[in-house]
Amino acid sequence: MKKILQTIVVVFILGFTSNIVHAQCPDSSDATLKETTDWLKSKIESCGGRNLPPSIYKVKFDSSAMTVYEIGIDENFLLKDTAVIVKMNLKDLDVKNLKVRDINKDGTRFGIQIMAKGNKMSIKSMELGTSYDFGWEMIFVSKSEPNFSKRIVKAFTHAYCVSGGSSSSTTTKEKF
Repeated sequence: MKKILQTIVVVFILGFTSNIVHAQCPDSSDATLKETTDWLKSKIESCGGRNLPPSIYKVKFDSSAMTVYEIGIDENFLLKDTAVIVKMNLKDLDVKNLKVRDINKDGTRFGIQIMAKGNKMSIKSMELGTSYDFGWEMIFVSKSEPNFSKRIVKAFTHAYCVSGGSSSSTTTKEKF
């Protein structure tokens, strides 16, 4: 009887903790880290950038290490210089604090606040001449893709999971 009770307690604890891990990685995609980072790179470079001052993003992934270059552009859309360099490992992404901020009412322009756990993010601002590590907002514009902000957050969350940020298992393939 005592052994059965111990087994029930262990099963309950395992079930409870697996729900906690699953809550951190709720996605159901079986996309690889490479597929996920390729998709993120494509979307960040094609839909990301600021209006004031005008800039675009260039992204480099080396496995789970992400580097984003925010590059200023002039009124003729010619590249000026690098304004900000952001470096972090996707496994350090603070997925609980991925926040979307709508910039316009129809949701086609929005910002995503990206933070790393334990301030494991390097942000160098060439314009400010300083470095900081408390988070960075990436701006996006997308008029043709419904739920684009949710898809970006989902892709970042999945990248966190498959890069070793959590030991979640996934089952069904689903588009970001």
